Amino acid sequence: MSTEKSSRRPRRCDAKSTVSIKPRRTSGQYKKEVLLKQKSESISSMRAGLEADEETGIAGAVKLVETVQDIETGTVRLGVLFHGVGGLSKTVYIKPSLFINPMRVLEQLVDLGLVVRDRKKALVHLKDLQDGSHLARRVLQVSSPGWLRAAENSPYLYLTSQAAYQMRGAKEELVLDSRVRDGFSISGSLSSWNKAVGKLCAENPVLQFSVSLTLASLILRRSGIPNFGVLLNGLSKIGKTVALQVAASAIGGAESVLSWNATANGLEEVAISRQDAVLILDEMGQGDPNQVGDSVYRILNGRMKIRHSSTTDRVSDCSNFVGLILSSGERDLRTHLKKGNEEVMVGQLVRLLSIPVSESFPVFSCLHGYSSVSEMGAALAAGSRRFHGALGDEYLKILVNRSESWYSDIPIKVQEIKNRLLEKVGQTPNRGVYESAAQSFALVEFAGEFAIRKGLVDWPRGAVTQAVNVCFTQWVLSNLSVVPLSKEEMVEKFFRRLRRSKEKGCFSPFAEYGRANDGRAGGYLKLLGSEPHFLIYQDYFKEVLCRDLQLKVVLEGLRDSQCLVPGGHRTPTKQIHIPEELQIDGKSKVGFFVLKAACERK
Repeated sequence: MSTEKSSRRPRRCDAKSTVSIKPRRTSGQYKKEVLLKQKSESISSMRAGLEADEETGIAGAVKLVETVQDIETGTVRLGVLFHGVGGLSKTVYIKPSLFINPMRVLEQLVDLGLVVRDRKKALVHLKDLQDGSHLARRVLQVSSPGWLRAAENSPYLYLTSQAAYQMRGAKEELVLDSRVRDGFSISGSLSSWNKAVGKLCAENPVLQFSVSLTLASLILRRSGIPNFGVLLNGLSKIGKTVALQVAASAIGGAESVLSWNATANGLEEVAISRQDAVLILDEMGQGDPNQVGDSVYRILNGRMKIRHSSTTDRVSDCSNFVGLILSSGERDLRTHLKKGNEEVMVGQLVRLLSIPVSESFPVFSCLHGYSSVSEMGAALAAGSRRFHGALGDEYLKILVNRSESWYSDIPIKVQEIKNRLLEKVGQTPNRGVYESAAQSFALVEFAGEFAIRKGLVDWPRGAVTQAVNVCFTQWVLSNLSVVPLSKEEMVEKFFRRLRRSKEKGCFSPFAEYGRANDGRAGGYLKLLGSEPHFLIYQDYFKEVLCRDLQLKVVLEGLRDSQCLVPGGHRTPTKQIHIPEELQIDGKSKVGFFVLKAACERK
């Protein structure tokens, strides 16, 4: 028999014990003690509140927690935190100029729930807060995400709504304006994303290319390569939208996949919030061809018309916009624009490169055991919603710690990849178009392979290289079917633009010549001899009427048709005398391209 005593052994009623036993509390007694404790704490809190009232005249506490300065405008706001009755806690941001009249500040706080017991003391307390603003934490605010420097010659950092990615050891306190929706968000770990999303992208070139394009957008500015975009076009129900969701999951959730169904100005405003990242737009067919054409040209050219943001209520200079576009649609850009009777410009097609996807080149080349495209698409969509943002998060942590020399070498590496891609093309007309496209594809390869080398994605080395090769080949095959314009076709397109400009009122009678029109209008209509002629400003002729056309070829065609009136020594421009009453700054002659108006009607 065991001699070990059990703790469960009953004690004899008459046995003595040297151990004191704490009496068991009934549930009623316990509740009563809790209530008494809460009442005691409440009384202590009320006493503390009364003490605060005696000093500041405010029920609760008010303190200055930070000063927020906008880097771009220099505007400063004071972050005032107040704790009120009933657990109320809020931080409000107030312009320092308002403290000139503390009563206005106090009224604003009262409207938000602050309880004031002594107005005079409260006003004195607010004045003391402003006087001590130099002691508060200083935070710098920016109105757009992406790469920036907190001060001249300081290291680059990358700012998102989630974090300020800085070089190790840097301690700049920066925040993105909370009103900006930049598409960045993080859910789950990188390993979870690789299991749910990244693994299914393996052996699927379109998906690997799409993810790599998102990563390429994060290094675009530092690479010095121009903006570009990619359009996945093909029939519906083949996975294009899922490909966009997968691409978005590299930095954020599926809600960052937006629609083309917006005005050009609306799309430009969204693009501002995607600075140094990717703007993802689904279903180009939902967008008006005119708006789509304008948006592609202006956004990817980095020169947008919009200056005022309704989100941040600020006037912005968007001339240096940097970013990429990833889109989808049933038709390519050329076909979509023609559907709306819009003129198709080579510059648009080069900026937004169309990759056709079909049964012969599907989005899902490998189904990874799923029974159908729709089943795999559903799995990818669910994985992207649940796990996202971690890849971009880790990628940016690496990027901000790369040296300047590493970034300086990117164009060299991209050039090597570009040359390899162009070997597949050979000698073709419009060689410049292929070189521009190859450079864009090369950056995608560089960004994706870098992520593989750093162990961020579970793909073998060379996987993105192969994906870029096949996607570039698809683009080349679709582009080779487009025949370059002949001289006659270029001249015809020139006159179509001229007629449209005339209908829009861009050519006024020469009698209206003046400073108000200088550099803004297309030019004027003037009788030379007995015939009407177009006097076309040189910049307008080159940048609008000959945009994406070969200037020399157009001029040659105009000479051949005897529509161009040459100047002295057979120069293409002619000096036109300006009457003294119309002269600007005493300038008596101005050089125009002069065309016979009769040619426009041919």
